Amino acid sequence: SDDAIRWYTKQSFVYQMINKALRTEDIDMLHTFRFFIGDLSERLVREHEKILSSEQQILTFYRGMKIDREECDKMKENQGNLITINGYLSTSRLRTPALTFALKATKRTDVVPVLFHIICDVQKFGKNVVFADVSKFSVFPDEEEVL
Repeated sequence: SDDAIRWYTKQSFVYQMINKALRTEDIDMLHTFRFFIGDLSERLVREHEKILSSEQQILTFYRGMKIDREECDKMKENQGNLITINGYLSTSRLRTPALTFALKATKRTDVVPVLFHIICDVQKFGKNVVFADVSKFSVFPDEEEVL
């Protein structure tokens, strides 16, 4: 349902719990949230189909975050290669909100700000990777969020 997207994008406890369960592959937590994850995934697929049926060929997304230095070095070595994650990847069509997330102040000294610039060929990846514009469901529509 639309509510699943809304709850997830408002970065509530649901967002935190689901991301942690997906990231750590916590079977018990995944089982607990299975209906919510199913609803969210189903809604994202429906929104994804709208992108596939549109005229858009190339989409650009940005993701700003902090990662530890070691992980950053690994990514530099593998630039241009496939990166996989366990979970939903929150991105923006706009560079500024993503950059704000990357540069957000932190007390940790072992992390570096990173801005991912993702260029997606809809025809090439659209059948295998689900991405959906969720800005109309989000409590932060100005961020133009894409999951």
